[in-house]
This record gives sequence, structure tokens and C-alpha cells, in this order.
Amino acid sequence: MYICDSHTHTLFSDAKKTVAEMCEAAVGRVDEICITDHFEPVLEFTGIYQDYDENEAEKQIREQAERFKGQLTVSYGIELGQPHQESEKTKRLLSAHEFDFIIGSIHSLRDKDDFCHYDYRNYSEDELKKMIDDYVDETHEMIELGGFCSLGHFGYPLRYLYNCKREYDILTHKSGIEKMIELLIRNNIALEVNTASLHYSLAKVLAYPEIVDKYFRMGGRLITIGSDSHSSDDIGHAIPETQQMLKNIGFTEFTVYRKGQPVWMKL
Repeated sequence: MYICDSHTHTLFSDAKKTVAEMCEAAVGRVDEICITDHFEPVLEFTGIYQDYDENEAEKQIREQAERFKGQLTVSYGIELGQPHQESEKTKRLLSAHEFDFIIGSIHSLRDKDDFCHYDYRNYSEDELKKMIDDYVDETHEMIELGGFCSLGHFGYPLRYLYNCKREYDILTHKSGIEKMIELLIRNNIALEVNTASLHYSLAKVLAYPEIVDKYFRMGGRLITIGSDSHSSDDIGHAIPETQQMLKNIGFTEFTVYRKGQPVWMKL
């Protein structure tokens, strides 16, 4: 079993470990790690992230890739936060660097704070539905813009709803989810299975297993797996179990990326 953690963070975004420390911790735990720090082009609304030091980040990742050659594959990635909201800044970054792997994620709606900042206990059902409707719509918009390899942690707001003891069934957005899957397949963009939410009261991977299953049944085969680790302790978290889940659904391979191109790995 080949274990690749395709979604990890360092001091270059909102985590506490250096690139070197993350790679050191990954040796013997995974076969491959991809460093995917945040590039958030609309920083004034996030309240979490910092300016991404793109040149120093690339330098350190490539140094560690050379250092661990033969022990650990270290790939060069980025997580784009809502790139459709500032497409010119995003295009400039992507034109300046040759990333192996690019995640597209939505952490905040247009002109809104990151989903993690809100107290959802006093939201009405209609307000929650409107928020998720907007989240799904912006996901469609981001996929149609393209420029990334995999859709990150679809269902991200659910982490924080459940932390506020609110239950919400994203599966009721059936038509929006099906449109999302159709867009992913049409644009050759992978769906990420993100294990970080297993730490939350949500206790499910994102995208939900039911959505991953629908993606498979609709013909989707590009699938990436990441822990979304912000700590060296979480590298590779639940990835073997997630691979088994994918096998149970019917997948025979998962995807890693090299210079933006998919490489198939046997499950």
C-alpha cells in the first residue's frame, strides 16, 4: 500500500512546524508528502492566514525533496483559497511557479469571514440553508474557473456547524452536488477525501463518503487523499482506512500529482 498525504501545512500558512520538521516526521509514516500551504488572495476576510512567502516556500520544499530522496517523496503543492474571488492574483502565482499539486478550496464566501469564525448556534434553518446554497454555488464557480488539480474538503462549513452542536444534512443539496460532480468530471479535476474532519464532532471525511460514492457512480475516478495536517502528529492520519473505504466503493486506484499531471497509484 502506497501512502501519500497530499494535503499538509507548515509555518508558511497557519501551522506551527517548518517544512523540514514536517518532512522529518513523515519519514517512515508515509511514502509521500505534499506541502500545500495556503494562498489566500483575499486576506482581509480570513482572519487566520498570512501572506504566502512563495519564493522561500518553494526553496525550502525543493531542498527537502533533495534531502530525503530515496526515503520520502516530497512534492510541491499549494492550497488556493477561493481563487475565483481574486483570479488575477491567483493566475500570477500559478504562472510564476511549477507546482506538482494544486488544491482549490473555499474557506469563506465572497466578502465574508472564514466559516470557522461564526457561532452557528443562533442561525435559523433558513440561514443555514442559504449559507450552504451559497457555498455550493461558489464551489461551482471555482470549478468552472479551474486552474487546480483537486477540490479540497468539500463540505468545509460542516466542520464548524457540528462544533456548534448544529446538525445539517448537506446531502439535501442533491442537484447542487450532482452539478458539482459533473463539473469536476468535465474539467478533469479530482475530488479530495480529506481526513481532518475525523478530529471534529462531524466525524466524517470530507467530501462525505456518500458524495464520494456518487462521484464514483457518475464516472469520477480522479481521487486524492490528504490529512490536512497542521501538526506533524497528524501526518498520514486515517489514510490507510480511507484507502479501504475507497476500495469498498469500487475504486482500484487513487491519484497523486507530478507537475500538475495525475499519476495513478494502486489501492
